[in-house]
Amino acid sequence: MDHIKNIIHQAEQASQGNYNIEKAAIGVKGYGFVFRYLFKEDNPSFITGKYSSRICTFAQFRTLHFILLQSIEYIGRLKTLLPSIELGGYYHFFSVWVFVITPTNKRFPMIFYYGKNGFTFGGWDDFLFSKLLKEEEDDKNLVNFIHYINCNPFELNQEELQDLAKNLILSLKLTLVSEFQGITEQDSHKTLIAYLDNKEIVKPYPLETSNDEIFNNLKKENKKN
Repeated sequence: MDHIKNIIHQAEQASQGNYNIEKAAIGVKGYGFVFRYLFKEDNPSFITGKYSSRICTFAQFRTLHFILLQSIEYIGRLKTLLPSIELGGYYHFFSVWVFVITPTNKRFPMIFYYGKNGFTFGGWDDFLFSKLLKEEEDDKNLVNFIHYINCNPFELNQEELQDLAKNLILSLKLTLVSEFQGITEQDSHKTLIAYLDNKEIVKPYPLETSNDEIFNNLKKENKKN
């Protein structure tokens, strides 16, 4: 089981340029990011998405336009960090937990996910954390974890959020791109998202199309190419 001191040490090291791909700890320009699977049975209680709320989407930052054009590739880079990540699902293509250290030594956890608006940050403000603590007040791991947080990410201004998003993406560039495939489902349709043979694939399908049929079509198209 992850210990918070190990995660913080890895984030500190990554922020200083000593990143470690195997430990899913990366960083550039004074930022340190430690990624963890969000849905894992042996996770400590502080690695959770419970009560988290959306902070911002990357799409709201104009200077990230070019980066967003390569968004599928970055999902492949994330998969290199977390090889067993679950991809696909209802609305969210992926969700992971991240511990962050900024160049100004702000420290906080957040959720990094790919939803209907693309890459998105989620997290907790003081109220949401107090709600979580009230429910888990006897959980020593969670109570101890709170003492290591010195920032509420909802208080970051737009420039700080944009810088955070940009440097998370730049940090992912430290990793190789892994192939992946998955299907996300929304109210009106399904979307196949994949990276295979150095090609990005984003293809919509009618909602009634089965996932097996979509993946079979993908295999057939790959064989043709």
